[in-house]
Amino acid sequence: FVTAIAITTAFAPAAQALNGKAYLGGGSGIKYGSQAVSATNTCTLTTIGYDSSNNLVGIASGHCPTNAEGVDASWANVSGQTDTDAGTVGTVIYKIYNNTSPFANWDNTANKDYAVILFDKTKVVPLKTVGSVTINSISATSVPFNITVCKQGRTSGHTCGKVTKTTTQIFDSPLTASGGDSGGPVVANDKLYGAVHGSVLTFKSFIPVIGTQSLAIKPMLNDIDARGGIGAGFAPVQ
Repeated sequence: FVTAIAITTAFAPAAQALNGKAYLGGGSGIKYGSQAVSATNTCTLTTIGYDSSNNLVGIASGHCPTNAEGVDASWANVSGQTDTDAGTVGTVIYKIYNNTSPFANWDNTANKDYAVILFDKTKVVPLKTVGSVTINSISATSVPFNITVCKQGRTSGHTCGKVTKTTTQIFDSPLTASGGDSGGPVVANDKLYGAVHGSVLTFKSFIPVIGTQSLAIKPMLNDIDARGGIGAGFAPVQ
């Protein structure tokens, strides 16, 4: 979870690794590497689905595996936070996080924050609903101003707020998020608009509050498509 100052969970079973599988979807906690769960190595999956080659793929925050890389040689191995008995269920194919400023500035297209994860189909049951968030589709446009959006995160769960700033790359809202929520899906009407990135100074009823800056999902997917390979042509599980 990145801090910045600018004006501007089918439902998963409660049991761990039911039938030896991990049940993962947008809003699930995922851990990078072999170390114990911590704010350094465990964040939230943005979405899961299939690419144009029918690979089972997840999209997540890029700064989370980057943080894990600094402390764990096995950082690219992905497991479900609550499905630990299933072991490693995915691999980070690549991550993009160019931290040239205190936070990922998507208005500068050289500075991005996402990861592409290849999941093992034999070990993962993909979910379209986690907690109170369902992802039926991905928005092809920027999130509208003043619309209510909600996120699902592994740490602070389900929270909502109205959009106070929106561009083609980022949007701000006063919804609550905490460390570990990075990558959490931000939706409206079951449509995925973006992923939690970090905190931002915004407004609620004209009062300054610490809210959440989210990264728009469409620029991420456009970038993945342009790179080609695993993840290109991504669509969420139905």
